[in-house]
Amino acid sequence: MDGADAVISVLGARGPVIAEASRAIVAAAEQEGPYRVGMLSSFAVARDRLKPISKLVTRIAMGSQIKDKAAGEEVLRASGLDWTIVYPTKLTNGPKTEPRVVPEAEKVGMSEKISRADVASFLLQAATDDLYSRRGVVITG
Repeated sequence: MDGADAVISVLGARGPVIAEASRAIVAAAEQEGPYRVGMLSSFAVARDRLKPISKLVTRIAMGSQIKDKAAGEEVLRASGLDWTIVYPTKLTNGPKTEPRVVPEAEKVGMSEKISRADVASFLLQAATDDLYSRRGVVITG
């Protein structure tokens, strides 16, 4: 990470690797820098932001993945780093448009989608400015 301005983590394994990888990323960034980390998560982890049926479906279908991602997020949140955690809705291969930040009071459901290109663009923006510093942000298309 020597010379980097930020770290963007887009890990998304099916096995329990996110928490362990997050510990390694945080340790390296705290020791050598950079101090800015953007982390891609899943809207399924943002439990308080989901509509009731989406909570049930994602808990059944993604229970172990949710636990691993949540544990990785806790490592990052507990660090002294400047971080942003991004919770995209369902990913598509559509074109880049303009992602929409979902207001904190608004719930999201399984039908909402966002392109991978929009997520990548948002992560780059979040890594280079402090608008969403030390916040989790739900985004959709």
